[in-house]
Amino acid sequence: MIVIACGACGADASDAGSASQDSTSTETLPLHEVSGLVNAGDHFVAIGDRTTRVITFRLDGDKVVGVEKHDPLPRASSETGSQFEAVTIDGKGHVVVLSETGKVIVLDSKCETVLSKSSMDWQSVNSLVDGRIEVNSLGEGAVVLSKDHLLVALEKHPTALVEFGPSGSDPIGFIAGTKLTASFSPPEDLVALHVWKVDDNDAPDISELTVGPDGALWALTQQGNGILRFERNLHPTEEKASVKDHHDLPDKIKGAEGLAFDGMNPVVARDRSAESKNVFILDPIQ
Repeated sequence: MIVIACGACGADASDAGSASQDSTSTETLPLHEVSGLVNAGDHFVAIGDRTTRVITFRLDGDKVVGVEKHDPLPRASSETGSQFEAVTIDGKGHVVVLSETGKVIVLDSKCETVLSKSSMDWQSVNSLVDGRIEVNSLGEGAVVLSKDHLLVALEKHPTALVEFGPSGSDPIGFIAGTKLTASFSPPEDLVALHVWKVDDNDAPDISELTVGPDGALWALTQQGNGILRFERNLHPTEEKASVKDHHDLPDKIKGAEGLAFDGMNPVVARDRSAESKNVFILDPIQ
């Protein structure tokens, strides 16, 4: 399996089931401040918020192997960094990278070529949440939907899941177990179509969003120090996303920002320097 990472963890959920996860292995990726992680099938992809470099790797049991560095994008400013905060894949294995500021970049499956660039209009979220969102607490995880739509985690104030899509289109929501087969080919601009708010008692913040081995949505919460599993479906007629389970992270994992799965084993990455242990392979979630 290959893992992709991008460079750039409390209280239990009140109504959700809670359990604790133990770490079986700790590894290091050569990436400063890992901010996103995704299972791309036979490997993982990782990103960071300080650099535009993309890292791919595999897991051999509980060991990181086959690490490769990719530089498909211009270098980021030393002052602002890349601000990359999310990475996911589409039905063709293309790698989709999001910045906190709203940039959406689609790479080929080898992370060598830029296929497209788009922008998410975060201001379009304001009318859906009856207020103004905070510019420093935006996208922190994403999942590709059908019809060139994108489900993005709004970090906090409010904590929410936001569906973006082409202007004029209707929200489609998320159905657990749906298998994407198409490529993600968004228009130049994406607008907010629907918002599902998350109760602060369940998730005071969200730092990552992914699809788990059961086909449901899973997330990380830094302030809640845990891994969350949402109820299986998100319907456009609903306004809330409910957390079903909360699994505590080990105390040694602080600043968790990347979540993927190797089978039922969560793989968690944190935003620490490349010289420190920043990837944790946890025991299977029961």
